[in-house]
Amino acid sequence: MSNKFNSIQWLIGVDAIFIFAILLTSFSLAINDTVADDDTKNVPPLFAFCVNSEKRTLDQQNMMLHEIGFTGIGIEYNGTIKKFETEVASAKKNLLKVAMVFLEVDITRDPPFNRDFVKVLPFLKGEGTQLALQIRAGGKPTKPSDLLDEKIVEVIRQIREIVERFEIGVVLYPHIPHSNNRCFYVETVKDAVRLAEKFPDHKVGVMFNLSHWAVNDKSDLETLFMLARPYLVSVTINGVDKPEEVKNKDVRSGNWIQPLDSGSFKIETLFEILKKNDYKGTFGLQCFGISGNTKEHLKRSIKKWQELNGQ
Repeated sequence: MSNKFNSIQWLIGVDAIFIFAILLTSFSLAINDTVADDDTKNVPPLFAFCVNSEKRTLDQQNMMLHEIGFTGIGIEYNGTIKKFETEVASAKKNLLKVAMVFLEVDITRDPPFNRDFVKVLPFLKGEGTQLALQIRAGGKPTKPSDLLDEKIVEVIRQIREIVERFEIGVVLYPHIPHSNNRCFYVETVKDAVRLAEKFPDHKVGVMFNLSHWAVNDKSDLETLFMLARPYLVSVTINGVDKPEEVKNKDVRSGNWIQPLDSGSFKIETLFEILKKNDYKGTFGLQCFGISGNTKEHLKRSIKKWQELNGQ
């Protein structure tokens, strides 16, 4: 009887140790998961824009972006309010912020921008949204002038007054020409800074877009960021080849928009310069025209983003 009792005690002891080990392992995994979650909180937010849906529904795409690790999206306002409302609702449903809205302005038109966009602003209040203005002076190549600058500054001022009460910031987006008949007045960071300087209160900011710089600007980054520093509020990035290697603007065969971990241009160089300039603004990932499996290249880009931020 004593031997049986001892055997039972021994079995109970083994079972207890086994159960304790399982609990301890589970507890350790939970702690590790918490630490991992805390670590990723140190990574700055990154929104994505111009993402190829690959026939996914809007909800499926936004769910995928959230699961991969993006915190927001950029949306182009093309004048269709219902479509825009649907896009905003889907973003919020899938825990994404509407980080940026793109709006085209052309001072040769009357009115110079689609005023219906005012109707969508209440949906964006409190989101920390930036309104990125793509500015034209007609479709043909146009040399900057004081007269055109004055007209554009007045339009920007009107837009800023409209969006301010909704806590939306105004950003000037330097954009390469689509063609000789679809050119932009603000094509470089220098163009954007020249206009932003007209607003001494610094309530109009400037965007740096890596791909557009590589194609159309190619100026020294150190010098460029020193110039833009007082106004720089948004940086949009992607993998890209060195500016001297970027010759083809056709996104189907060019090398100026790639996943973040690709391209001969060393993205770390950009981040070193941003750090030197104490950059505190937003970050977006440019995805326009990237071929291949969308989910896979987005996962690669997020992994590179985390590496760039010490994860």
